[in-house]
Amino acid sequence: MDDVLYTGRTIRAALDALFDPWPSVARAASGADRPRPPRAAHRGQVVGRVVQTSDIEIIEVKFQEVDGMEKVLLVEKVV
Repeated sequence: MDDVLYTGRTIRAALDALFDPWPSVARAASGADRPRPPRAAHRGQVVGRVVQTSDIEIIEVKFQEVDGMEKVLLVEKVV
């Protein structure tokens, strides 16, 4: 499970840490999917919402236990 699926690096890192060798099948779940250009083949099989974003936008997920609120925000990147 990943809060926001974009490149898939978080899920890949988690699988690398858990499995050696890798399982033959793994399913990805995400609260929000930020589709990349068509060349990217990965997609979450279970997705709460697909959100189109530009290269200067990110999705922030706030959790009650950490942030004192529950929100999903589309914001501009700070560069």
